[in-house]
Amino acid sequence: MTNMFYSHNRFDSLFFGVLISHWYHFKHDKLEKFVTKHKRKLFAIFLLVLVITPIHLLIISPLVPTIGFTFLYLGFGALLLCMLFTDIKKYISNKKMSLRPYHYIGKIGIYSYSIYLFHGMVSLKIKSLRIEYKLQDEFAVILYFCLSILVGVIISKLIEFPMLKIRDKYYSNKPTQSPLN
Repeated sequence: MTNMFYSHNRFDSLFFGVLISHWYHFKHDKLEKFVTKHKRKLFAIFLLVLVITPIHLLIISPLVPTIGFTFLYLGFGALLLCMLFTDIKKYISNKKMSLRPYHYIGKIGIYSYSIYLFHGMVSLKIKSLRIEYKLQDEFAVILYFCLSILVGVIISKLIEFPMLKIRDKYYSNKPTQSPLN
């Protein structure tokens, strides 16, 4: 567990995001053709990862610190690829569905950095609650996701957004100067 947070042990997932960006910007046509042909398989990979990995996180399985993080970045990379080449508005208008759920899911992105920063602490608290109250794994996973989002939203509103306002007030329109000047 002590090694799973060191950057040098996690560069593979960072590299995978950079690789997807490279493919998207420099090999766009080939990537689009590949994703269009394999979209269902890519989405199935994401769903499989989404179902399997969080449960192993909560039961302190050796899967997560070994190949679990690899599963996660491959799964979420697959989801990213699917979303990069999906016109949500077109899809929804063809299915006679509302954009409202996607609007709310998109709002989570506004708070994603704070969610990311604090989900580890939420995970630790959920683990202790699981032991103390003998919570079932499925309930613990749902509680983990909900609390991670709630804590991220609260932290964003209390700390991140006010700090961004201060940054924008003092630094947003000023030209950058070279440290050599």
